[in-house]
Amino acid sequence: MLLKIDSVTKKFGGLSAVSDVSFELEEGKILGLIGPNGAGKTTLFNCINGTLPITEGTITFNGEQISGKKSYQIARLGIARSYQVTQPFGNMTTLQNAMVGAFCKTKSYNEAESIGLNALKTVQLDHKAEIVAKHLNLGERKKLEIAKALSTQPKLLLLDEVMAGLTSTEVQDMVKIIREINATGITIIIIEHIMEAIMSLSERIIVLNFGKKIMEGTPDEVSNDQRVIEAYFGVDEGDEEYA
Repeated sequence: MLLKIDSVTKKFGGLSAVSDVSFELEEGKILGLIGPNGAGKTTLFNCINGTLPITEGTITFNGEQISGKKSYQIARLGIARSYQVTQPFGNMTTLQNAMVGAFCKTKSYNEAESIGLNALKTVQLDHKAEIVAKHLNLGERKKLEIAKALSTQPKLLLLDEVMAGLTSTEVQDMVKIIREINATGITIIIIEHIMEAIMSLSERIIVLNFGKKIMEGTPDEVSNDQRVIEAYFGVDEGDEEYA
């Protein structure tokens, strides 16, 4: 088992942003993570990669407990992530941005450059390698965000809404890229609100609502689960079942 989340809770004061969440993830799989805004999805990512310390529970990665480790230590072990809001180093080239993550594994500039370029090729951005990053459009910045994570050479990649704001054509392109990344053996957890995309990518989906896991199953099971429908659309007060 590559990743094991065991009864993880993250509290901010009296508020539990993530509450008693448990699941396991096998190597080589794609796991979807969905839920309404504020459900705790990004907070859970922050707990997994060490950006936030967990309040309770344990996180085990590749047989090693990583709860309490710093984010840079976790990155070196093989977990990388993208962020919802793209934040490239605007005055650096696209290639220089992609190289940054490589330095967690190597001190060689030439090796980092090679790793960064390979990451750009993976996301179909190598033709923009020498372009200053602030001149990239949104779709290109989303790809660069993934390339920056890939350059750390991860075993597990956490993708946080990498398709948000993209056109339908760009979404299809991103789905293809994610599949190709997974085909290299990289395990993926993806947060996404574009249901068609996440349903087609994920072998299994976990649904969070108010910080709690309310459902785990195949895309078909999740999309037909009444708890999931209620979480997204609410309960019809006129429905006799809830009268």
